[in-house]
Amino acid sequence: MAQEKRYLTNKEAADVIGMSESYLNQDRYVAKASGMPPKFPFIRIGRTIKYDRQVLLQVMAQGMVE
Repeated sequence: MAQEKRYLTNKEAADVIGMSESYLNQDRYVAKASGMPPKFPFIRIGRTIKYDRQVLLQVMAQGMVE
C-alpha cells in the first residue's frame, strides 16, 4: 500500500477537502486582506503553497455539526 503524501499542493488539498482550488485561493486572500487566520492553515515556501494533510482533516473534523 502506497504511503499518502503529508504535504499537499493546492490542487491535492482541494481534492482532500472536496472544494475547488479557487476556494483555497480565496481563503488565503481573504485571510491576508482581513488580518484573520485562514480557515485552512498552510505553509508558504517562497512562492509555493503546501497544506498539511493531517491539519486539513482536523479542520474538517472540527467543523462537523452533529
